[in-house]
Amino acid sequence: MAGCWVPALIGGMAQSAHDTGSSLKYAEYEDLAGHNYAVVIQTTRGIAGEYPQLVGVLTNAVSKRMIGANDKIQATGVVPGPRVLEFQYATPRWEAWTYGKVAEHLGVTRLIIVDVHEFRLYEPGNRYVWNGRAGVRVGVVEAEDPGAVDFSFTKDFYIPFPDDVGYTQNDMSTAVVIANLQERVANRVAWLFFDHDEPNRIEY
Repeated sequence: MAGCWVPALIGGMAQSAHDTGSSLKYAEYEDLAGHNYAVVIQTTRGIAGEYPQLVGVLTNAVSKRMIGANDKIQATGVVPGPRVLEFQYATPRWEAWTYGKVAEHLGVTRLIIVDVHEFRLYEPGNRYVWNGRAGVRVGVVEAEDPGAVDFSFTKDFYIPFPDDVGYTQNDMSTAVVIANLQERVANRVAWLFFDHDEPNRIEY
């Protein structure tokens, strides 16, 4: 009996090492190699009205992460985030265009559409307890055809913050919740396109 704790100790140490470590995760979409691309964020009017900086922050954050990983992505070019935002602001009816037309206007053969269809900081009716959530669909248009309207790849995410329940405005500010949700969304979107190390105990 005296030695029974040894396997348990070793097992506990292994579990602790795993929990504090990371693992290699492979790209889920690899066909940006040899192509140029643009990342376009879209959302509802309600979300855009309540969080007016959201589209700009995510556009630049996702593009920056992907540009920084281009040694793995191997794209031939990317439309910078500010250029994409300039196009969106100058063309308010762009969402009525086909995806192929948007890609042609931006001069790319791969168009990454990030649809933020949910972005909230708390449950409806309870503004005192943080329960943030972002709902996102990522779609890739392979736009060699200017009439392209369909996604060749899609991925859905539902991303929370904070990870535990019971946090209130006394514990963290609105800005902290928004910033963490945005960072998590940017990570999840960008990580789809290149191999990366991901913490084993990641909560999102």
